[in-house]
Amino acid sequence: MNIITKEGNKMENKYMHFIITRFNIPAKYEGGRNQSVLSIDPRTNRKYLDERFRLFEKYTFPSIRKQSNQQFTWLVLFSNQTPKEYVSRVVKLKGKWENFRPLYLTDEEAYNFNEYLNDVLSEYDSDYYITTRIDNDDAISVKFIERIQNYCFRKEIEKAVLSFSYGLQLTEKNKTVAHQTILGNHFITLVAPREPENKTIISFPHGMIPKEIPRIDIGNRREAMWIEVVHGSNFANRTFFNIKNAAVSTKIFEEFVCEIEWRRKDVMNNLFLSIWGTCRCFVQLIKKRRE
Repeated sequence: MNIITKEGNKMENKYMHFIITRFNIPAKYEGGRNQSVLSIDPRTNRKYLDERFRLFEKYTFPSIRKQSNQQFTWLVLFSNQTPKEYVSRVVKLKGKWENFRPLYLTDEEAYNFNEYLNDVLSEYDSDYYITTRIDNDDAISVKFIERIQNYCFRKEIEKAVLSFSYGLQLTEKNKTVAHQTILGNHFITLVAPREPENKTIISFPHGMIPKEIPRIDIGNRREAMWIEVVHGSNFANRTFFNIKNAAVSTKIFEEFVCEIEWRRKDVMNNLFLSIWGTCRCFVQLIKKRRE
């Protein structure tokens, strides 16, 4: 168990940190725009699972496994109907790293995951729970967990939603990268005291944080802390790419441990596509005004 305590005061203000990822459990999802994805059964569809495991093993797993601070447990929620060949891949990942804890949920447990996760968290004795949401197709900086825990200790946080508003958006199709500043992004963290019915960061949609919970942006514009990967099977991602936010440095991925090749030629291509896209939008705007 990963119990985090203040030095010299080991019995007070204990935090326990969990990353939570929903992998292929069913969900009563509303508001999605990618209808081709919403019509797929994520529990058993092999084409969908092939793509999700590719993304997970390329971006998500390595970026979380290589965190500078290893004091956390990663709860990954799988359907108990996941085909055997994919369960075998999960077993191999588990064998590589003890922090990785796969959980297999029935449909009933998936639809009531708040109750299910409350039971899981209750296995760990702690005064405060830190729960961080990470999707199964994105990546985080190697300092992500370290920065969250340092902030909690320094500020003695008891209840709040923490956010790194600044990150990157990588579109696989044309290999474009854009700087993004989104306070209500889906890389948020909930810090909360232990309660009889514990809430986690996935107890509410990332865009609908309860008003009674303080929201704190702990990031800065100099350090990207996450990568949102845009690909063919996203549920509802929107791309925001233009000449103002195009990445023009070869060093933007230095704090991310995942398989992204980004060289000078990629930067030049990124800049060219951003100029082309901006000009195209400008022409479309002129046409609309003339109509």
